[in-house]
Amino acid sequence: MRLRLFVFFAFVATEPLLAQGRVYGPAGRPPRSRLDSLISKMPDSLQRFARDLLDSDSVDIRGRAGNQLADFPEATTFLFSVLPHEPSARVRDLSIMNAYFYPHMRSDSLVRRTLEWMVLEDPSPAIAKRALNQLRAFSIKPLRLLVDARMKAARARGDSAVAATMDLEDEWSNNDAGLVLPSFLRHAPPVFAATPANQTIRVLAFGDWGTGRPSQIETAAAMRAYHAKHAFSFGITLGDNFYPEGVESPTDPRWRTQYEELYSPMGVKIYGVLGNHDRYNGETPAAEIVYSQHSPTWRMPAQNYTFTAGAAQFWAIDGSDMTEHQLRWLRASLDSSTARWKIVYSHYPLYSSSDLGGREGHLYPKLFPVLDARADVFVAGHHHSMQHIKPIGKLNLFIAGSGGASSYGVNEKDPRAIFARSSWGFAVVEVSARDFTVRFIDTKEGEVYRTTITKN
Repeated sequence: MRLRLFVFFAFVATEPLLAQGRVYGPAGRPPRSRLDSLISKMPDSLQRFARDLLDSDSVDIRGRAGNQLADFPEATTFLFSVLPHEPSARVRDLSIMNAYFYPHMRSDSLVRRTLEWMVLEDPSPAIAKRALNQLRAFSIKPLRLLVDARMKAARARGDSAVAATMDLEDEWSNNDAGLVLPSFLRHAPPVFAATPANQTIRVLAFGDWGTGRPSQIETAAAMRAYHAKHAFSFGITLGDNFYPEGVESPTDPRWRTQYEELYSPMGVKIYGVLGNHDRYNGETPAAEIVYSQHSPTWRMPAQNYTFTAGAAQFWAIDGSDMTEHQLRWLRASLDSSTARWKIVYSHYPLYSSSDLGGREGHLYPKLFPVLDARADVFVAGHHHSMQHIKPIGKLNLFIAGSGGASSYGVNEKDPRAIFARSSWGFAVVEVSARDFTVRFIDTKEGEVYRTTITKN
């Protein structure tokens, strides 16, 4: 998630191991009694992750534990005391890859010293690179905050000052994230038609999928089987298209094994958006956009774009860091649209029914005022589950992040959730002039939930 990474892979490749008997890290390894003392001061919900990181034999479990602990300031000292001594490079990577995002990490001297040590001493060159990128981001963040302060002052001066500043903000949003994405790939092209206006459409929607694991392959097979019986008009992806950090280029072999072989046999266009895992490698966003020219089915015209289909208009947005440029384009485009149904889709939900905390909800202050009273539906991924969330006003909310990455737990008692299922599957959206229907389908092609919204 430009935020948290929740998908973990068994790391089967050979990786450098820490030498026995060597003292690692800026302060050496604390005794177990010290670590247990640090654990005892954490909330109960974090203690189980801390003990997993120390005691589990599973790389997957330790990786998830380290990644989860990174979210919470009360776990920072424990995490960065343990990491230099963690034998798996994969676990070390998962535990530090989001450090740049969190203020509690950027301000912590132990975090900085440990990352500096990793650059110099970690036996894995990949971990040294990851740590160096975190330190680079630490250094850039104050400059981005200066840009944010300038934009805040511009808003106080009025609309013309905001308009004069928003290109600077848009550029630094990408610099902050380390993206190699020029403005002509960031900004939306003119609206286009994906299907004729006078037909009912059936849309495949899925996010969080590109792992290459059996769960992705099985879910994709269920999509193809469903399509053979109930043909899709086209598909949309909800981000995190390739794990753990996107593709290297438009010719990356994973395009064939994790996209073309699994989804192109349906023969329908699939319109994608970026997720946080598509942004960890700064060149991936451009690669996913340019690949549209290489594939018979993959389409991502720009970082943000819009198209019409049947009685609907769809807006595909990168919600990682909503800039004024994005928000103004989206607001103006929604206002000018005459579509019967206005559907916005992105990676991050406004919120979700989760069994864990997290950054979900960061979009709300900026995005919801634009969607409110303009859009009918907001569809997202990021939380690896299928959910129907209670509407906010007239805005209907759905999550379909169940395309094959490791499933997340859901909070079935969350009063915001109308439906929540932690399993792999996909959403099928049917839109006519009168009705908007969402079905959640599992990997056995079973319909596990259905709801219909009607306009008179």
